[in-house]
Amino acid sequence: MFKLNSPIVKDTSRESMIRAIENSLCAYPHFLSRLPGAVLHDREDLLWIASGVPIYFYNGVFRSRFPSSSDLRRLVDHVIAEYEKRKLSFIWQLGPSSHPANLDQHLVAAGFQFDETEPGMALDMDAFEAEDMPMPADFTIKKAVDEEMLKDWVRVWAFGAPDYIALTQQVHLQLGWGEPCHYFIGYLNGKPAATVMLFLAAGVAAIHHVVTQPEARNRGIGTAMTAYALKEAKRAGYRIAILTASEEGLAIYKRLGFQPYCSIHKYVYHVKD
Repeated sequence: MFKLNSPIVKDTSRESMIRAIENSLCAYPHFLSRLPGAVLHDREDLLWIASGVPIYFYNGVFRSRFPSSSDLRRLVDHVIAEYEKRKLSFIWQLGPSSHPANLDQHLVAAGFQFDETEPGMALDMDAFEAEDMPMPADFTIKKAVDEEMLKDWVRVWAFGAPDYIALTQQVHLQLGWGEPCHYFIGYLNGKPAATVMLFLAAGVAAIHHVVTQPEARNRGIGTAMTAYALKEAKRAGYRIAILTASEEGLAIYKRLGFQPYCSIHKYVYHVKD
């Protein structure tokens, strides 16, 4: 059985960094399985979560390692059927250990749409010094410690999808705050303006949801939010930090010392109503 609270990973070899990235991403569906009515399927060859939340990125396949001799279309169709009967759109994530190499072609043939490819990055935090990171003027960072702060966090994170804010707030209130998930809010002139989520699982520290509202950008806030989360992780004894980088955030993460180790590909299957 997969454990969220695995021993802290100290090995910083290339192979270990790649494994850390994939293991952390595979830990997230276990966190989502806390949601009422969620269904988690975890085998060595296949890991998927149907959270019950009707937003595609809360549902998906996070591990797929099939023998080359497998009837891939049958396997993919079987997974699709699990989501179709629940009327949930979902993602299928592919990484370095996904197998076989042409699995992406079978996903597209089955009706998936390519969503994005992001570099999987990792940082050895022994070389990271958060004190070297300047804090923008009139900017403070606080950890969400109650329902209202968590609602504020979601409001900023999901600003681009206002129709989903209420539902997303409900989801994260059900998941709760504290181990393994820590939410941080950046306040500019006293108003919520930025987010980061620190996910401590699978022995590594994962950085997710670094978002800055448009009117607060180009002030170093994204860097400050990421550095703050890294500082908290290092204080907790973590050696390795991981993330997947958007195009907008790539330069920030490289400045902080993150290095690319692999590529993470996402495909989306939209279930019709």
